[in-house]
Amino acid sequence: MSGLFAGRAFLPDRAIQFGFERAGEGYRYAAPMLGGELVFTCLVQAGEVSYTVSDGATGEEYILHRVESAAGEFVGQVRRARDELLSRIAASCFAPRAVWGEAGARALAFARERYGDSPQFLWKDAPEIAVLRRQDSDKWYAVFFRIPAAKLGLERAGDVPIVDVRIAKEQPIPQGAGYFPAYHMNKKSWLTLLLDGTLSDETVCARLEESYLLAAGKRGRRV
Repeated sequence: MSGLFAGRAFLPDRAIQFGFERAGEGYRYAAPMLGGELVFTCLVQAGEVSYTVSDGATGEEYILHRVESAAGEFVGQVRRARDELLSRIAASCFAPRAVWGEAGARALAFARERYGDSPQFLWKDAPEIAVLRRQDSDKWYAVFFRIPAAKLGLERAGDVPIVDVRIAKEQPIPQGAGYFPAYHMNKKSWLTLLLDGTLSDETVCARLEESYLLAAGKRGRRV
């Protein structure tokens, strides 16, 4: 199981849509297995994933599926049903951290802890694009992408993680490495930050906070 969730970030909003519920400091999901004969329960807390398979009638944990030497048709069915559920959870409720880089994952964690905001994924054909928006104004304040480095004029191969954040209208682009005119957004009021470690976490989070403040106001258009 560790390999299934390794390097992946938990997405609470997606998890709620999937069927998870808040449980203390974490999130809990329960579903019947094999026609209700067993119950599968998954808990995500502090980034750690754990699960149990229990008897649907008694509530006692069914542990044979964890015993490698256990064989038989029934335990095989349980393992297949368990693995299918875990795979669905990984695909639906988690996203690869590598998509936005470790710096991007830390920026998203900052937004979640400070504002209670989780990334939203608005385009089925572009699941790697994550949007943060204020809950009161409904306005975007960050958009996380991964784009070819050449689109930023960088002389390197492959893709790079970036985030678009708001800036005060007509504010000059800051000087220095890691700052670019907004990619795919209004260049008069947005700025692109490179998320490859060029900019410190403190700088990225400060820009994210400024963007959050600029997105205040009445509910309306995202830009």
